Amino acid sequence: MLETPDLVSAGVILIAVLINLVIGIKSFNSYRANKLTQTLLFALTAFFMAIAMLLLVAEKLFFTIGNNDMGMHFGLIAITLSGFAVVCIDAFSFNMVFPEKFKILTVLAALVEAAYLIVWYTDPGRKVVGGEIKISDFTIWLSFFTLVPLLIIPVLVFFYYAIKVRDESPLSSKRSWMLGLGILVIATGFIVEIAGLDPVAFAWVIVGARTLFILGAVLLYWGLFRIRAPE
Repeated sequence: MLETPDLVSAGVILIAVLINLVIGIKSFNSYRANKLTQTLLFALTAFFMAIAMLLLVAEKLFFTIGNNDMGMHFGLIAITLSGFAVVCIDAFSFNMVFPEKFKILTVLAALVEAAYLIVWYTDPGRKVVGGEIKISDFTIWLSFFTLVPLLIIPVLVFFYYAIKVRDESPLSSKRSWMLGLGILVIATGFIVEIAGLDPVAFAWVIVGARTLFILGAVLLYWGLFRIRAPE
């Protein structure tokens, strides 16, 4: 039976899934109109995030009914799609600031992400504790040297761009601040997610961190679709 923190966590994640799906659909529709690579990358980021979060709910449900093998499979797919989302948002930021080096930088980011995922997949200490996947200390520490830098890159790029264009394009600057803040909020929640906290002792802390996925998604939606030039 799902405990109260689990139910709240599932509800929070489903709300975040819905917002990300809206962002993905609207971004993809924009891409069909403008054919811009950046727009497509943002749409893919949102879709990967939404599916990964949905799989987290499925993972929790299978762990709850005692089917740990199936829950672990969903967890593996979820962490993989989360990695795809990280690489896509990095690619978006590279394309925005370093378009001439966009491809090579994206490949490097993908290799770093792949290295982390391989270690995660083969982690001998991976197990289910309190309805959550717990990994070994080595994999946790590795994430702070691989995943965390990849999560911080787009935040720094958005903030850098916001400062760079604040005089010539205040609207673009404001939008970039909002997008950077949204990614930072989501990254904070994701870092807590991979930090290896005891899922029983820190159940409500984990729930609180997952609410950041909602806040971050709202900020991204606002930055992408609500910040407009006055008519």
